[in-house]
Amino acid sequence: MAGAGRQAERLEKSALEFPEERGEILLEAAGQWAPAGESERALAIHGDLLGSGSSEDAK
Repeated sequence: MAGAGRQAERLEKSALEFPEERGEILLEAAGQWAPAGESERALAIHGDLLGSGSSEDAK
């Protein structure tokens, strides 16, 4: 699913532009990577968010 991959890339870029919403945006990106056939990338995003220890990212 190329469309899901492109959407996930856009979301990851948006997370850089909107750091106050980073966690929520990256979770949405991870949700797009899985159907795009990039489950390892989706899992990496989840792992990064869990490891960040930021209460903002945990929302």
